[in-house]
Amino acid sequence: PDESKFPEVTLSAKAGSVKHRWQGSIVRVSGAIDTKTRQQFVVAQVDTPYQRQDEGTPPLKIGQFVTGAIHGRTIEDVYVVPATAVSKGNEIMLIDGQGKLRPRQVEVVWTTVDEAVIRADIPDSMRLSITPLALAVDGMTVRVKGDPDPEPKEKPEPGSGKGMGLGKGQGAKAE
Repeated sequence: PDESKFPEVTLSAKAGSVKHRWQGSIVRVSGAIDTKTRQQFVVAQVDTPYQRQDEGTPPLKIGQFVTGAIHGRTIEDVYVVPATAVSKGNEIMLIDGQGKLRPRQVEVVWTTVDEAVIRADIPDSMRLSITPLALAVDGMTVRVKGDPDPEPKEKPEPGSGKGMGLGKGQGAKAE
């Protein structure tokens, strides 16, 4: 395997009040995640672990407890959203300023059980629907929990014809 593609790692340990560091690479990742801690085990390789370093760092000992800082890459222009907000077709539902649903295709960069990292063009004026909607269609009106109720509509007077597409006096009035 091409070792230049392995993530770099800095291992560190304290000896008294002095912190020592060793550089290495992550060379293997376990296939399972611990269900209780949600951690995944990795194996780091240090090229010369048993040699004293120039700056006075002692050799790395077998079984020594160390802290590892894995140097990852930064992903630009992405959003971290609840995994439930992304449909199987890599689509999210946005809500515009008028409370209308607007579907949007996204690129899913990474997922976990709980979260998805997506790349999408989402205008600041839009909000993300995190509730899975079985029968959502473009333009469908929705109400966001916690938003104020829309202005109450004027109730038509009985017999006025309002609300039936009829002008005043054109409605039938039962006596």
